[in-house]
Amino acid sequence: MTSVMPAAADVRVPALRLDGRVLRPLRLDAGALQGLVQHTVVRRALSCAARSLDPAVGLRCWQGVRLTALLELAGLQLDRQRERGGVCVHAHGRDGYVASFSWSELFNGPAGGDVLVALGVDGMPLPAGDSPRLIAAHDWQSSARLVRGLCRIEVAGPVALRPDPGTAMTMTSRR
Repeated sequence: MTSVMPAAADVRVPALRLDGRVLRPLRLDAGALQGLVQHTVVRRALSCAARSLDPAVGLRCWQGVRLTALLELAGLQLDRQRERGGVCVHAHGRDGYVASFSWSELFNGPAGGDVLVALGVDGMPLPAGDSPRLIAAHDWQSSARLVRGLCRIEVAGPVALRPDPGTAMTMTSRR
């Protein structure tokens, strides 16, 4: 679902950085984020104390830019295509909180379309200190990967694993 949120850019919100293993590092202020294609996802309202089993209770409509769209703008820097499976995306909040996603989770399944860099909720802009906010609408625990005051998206390259010499494997062929 695509929508447009009629909110002016708030100059008090620091620019969002997207860096790490990318071809084109980005710095996006609120105006630049609002200028990108906006999407809406429906998510249960955040509540730590009173959880309801009824999925229709406390639904909220979040508006913003898909995380995958921002990652596609920046491009992924890889030495080999096979490295893609080891790439992680870390979303950093101004309060120090970090939420992580695997590249495969974002691009190889339905969950990626539900991860937003949210600029508003229910048609209203988020407060300057809380914006932008990262929302993972598909997560069962609503607050596990919610990042308030999103300030940086870091693409971390695959970790180089060294084989354990005690568990060396050999290939054999069947005939």
